[in-house]
Amino acid sequence: MWHFDVIVIIIIENVQSLSGEIVVGRGVRQGDLLSSPLRLFNYVLDWVLSDLDPQLGVQLEDNVRLNHLAFADDVALVTESPRGAQHLAGQFERGLAEVGLLPNALKSATILLKTKDRRYIC
Repeated sequence: MWHFDVIVIIIIENVQSLSGEIVVGRGVRQGDLLSSPLRLFNYVLDWVLSDLDPQLGVQLEDNVRLNHLAFADDVALVTESPRGAQHLAGQFERGLAEVGLLPNALKSATILLKTKDRRYIC
């Protein structure tokens, strides 16, 4: 089912304000039968992401490491150092190239997140 002119407001935990309204002009709802071609893309992207270096990323509980976050066609590579970020980005780009895809540099960014005792690069 298509959806038009949906308004979304983002709420971020531990932040006292809401985002402004974000109007989604058009698209296909995830999981809809019309989104079936996107499933192939998701399988390919999952394959590329599963080949990233498991030693890089951030340490979570129970000895689990996280080196990426993915939702639809958005990907965040997560690590604790600039060198690790360059390594993950290179692996990601090479993996995409193997299947004929390229990341869009105009839609890419680097973010440094700092806490009292740690820093993370996305």
